Amino acid sequence: MAFLLRALVEMSERNYRDKNGLSDKDGLRKNILQAATHMKANQLLSAEQFEVVERRSNTNNDMLNIQTLQNFLHKASFHTDRHWLHTFWDDVRPFVVACWND
Repeated sequence: MAFLLRALVEMSERNYRDKNGLSDKDGLRKNILQAATHMKANQLLSAEQFEVVERRSNTNNDMLNIQTLQNFLHKASFHTDRHWLHTFWDDVRPFVVACWND
C-alpha cells in the first residue's frame, strides 16, 4: 500500500507541474514543495494545508520525506502499518486533490 500512495503522490505532483508549466526541480521533495507553493499562491491550498505539506517535505525521516518513502519501498527493515498509511493520507489528501482539480 505504501508503494501505491507514493506513486499517487508522484503522479499527482507531476500532473500539477505539467498543467501549470512548472519545471522539474530534480527531486520529488523539491517538486512537491514547488507545486504546494504554487497552490498556496493560487489559493488551492490554505496556509494550514501548505504548512503540513512543507513540514512533511522538509523534516528528515518524516512520512513525506522522499528518503523515508523510498526506504518503505526498498528496504526490508522499514515497515509501515495502517496507522501510518491513514495519517499519511489524511495529511496529503488536500495536496493530491488540488493536483487534479482544474
